[in-house]
Amino acid sequence: MKIGLVNLITKTSDVLSDPSRLFRADNLRPATDAGIQIIEMGKRIASRGHEVDIFVADVFRPLEEVVVNENLQIRYLPTRLKSAIPASFMPFTPSLVKQIAKEHYDAVQASDLFQIATMLSWLGAKSIDARFFVWQEIDIFMRQPAGMIQSLFYKFTKRTMIDLVSGMIPRSLSAKSHLIACGFPRDKLKQVVHSGVDTTIFKPMDKYQCRKKLGIEGADLVLLSVARLDWIKGIDKLIMAMASVVKELPNAMLVIQGVGPEELKLRQLIASLNLNRNVRLITQSFEHTTMPILYNAADLLLIASRIDLFPFVAIESISCGVPIASSFGRGLKTDIIDKGAGVMLPADSVRMGEEIAKVVSDSNSLKKMASIGRKLAEREFDFDVSVERFLGIYKEAR
Repeated sequence: MKIGLVNLITKTSDVLSDPSRLFRADNLRPATDAGIQIIEMGKRIASRGHEVDIFVADVFRPLEEVVVNENLQIRYLPTRLKSAIPASFMPFTPSLVKQIAKEHYDAVQASDLFQIATMLSWLGAKSIDARFFVWQEIDIFMRQPAGMIQSLFYKFTKRTMIDLVSGMIPRSLSAKSHLIACGFPRDKLKQVVHSGVDTTIFKPMDKYQCRKKLGIEGADLVLLSVARLDWIKGIDKLIMAMASVVKELPNAMLVIQGVGPEELKLRQLIASLNLNRNVRLITQSFEHTTMPILYNAADLLLIASRIDLFPFVAIESISCGVPIASSFGRGLKTDIIDKGAGVMLPADSVRMGEEIAKVVSDSNSLKKMASIGRKLAEREFDFDVSVERFLGIYKEAR
């Protein structure tokens, strides 16, 4: 088959917490295209003998392009009207229609309904009578007034394009429930296909050796947060929760890895709570292939996002056999925590800390969640599993 994958956005920006950056297209370029979800997925589809084109907005062109495959092309499209349409989360690439229309794709897949690119992709696919799919991650409407716009857009797409859509592919069980609640026909809904992880790279490793490499072998237990240092990620809540954790477990350590605009505030918060010995902030970057060392050093991954979709870090963590604890639910709850690979946390920092202390004090429960998480990653989140599901859906829709 010849397949077109439209995923214009490959890097999450901080604009939700900093509106001044809304119409700025700087700092959107990832360091490399290695490890980017859609490109890793495309590589695996191409390795099965299919021709694959991936369409990405040029504002997300990586600083270094290293991915090479004779059956795979990555096309960076010119982003227009950047001062009027935020390129950071809704890039406008009008040439996409012609780019798709001039090819002979068997299947075209776009990401999420609430994107201009989805409509443009549909118009291009329609002109060549290609099967068209939407890989849906969004699972709730945004807050007003954006949520009202989303709802109206959904109603418009149902009227105009849903009859010609070959399938809606949810990325999570919560996304599937969202589409059903929005009135999308059940016969259009396909099997859930998750964002993928390479379970041969993200795998369980010796915990002590990993801690030794990070210089934290003296900690009794290690909690981990891997996230941008940004208000929406709730890192401040995790730091405040540690004040409760150390009352029960004085030799516990929270390792925070990330960079972002909140770094200074977070360092000041750590100092003000007298947690310098118990909280370590790591701003150095890790290669994609060395990230498993960070995960495997931990007993539990913590997520406290105020706003988010489905954090990839949760998938990478359970693949390493490290369970998650999250105050943010949605897809994390339906697809990981409800499956037994983690626990939900209260949103209040004091109660969150008390619950974290209880969770990590039960070593048998931690081991059970770790085992379930690894098996879940291999069964549901592995790249090869996702690719086989995609290909099955494409062929079934012929």
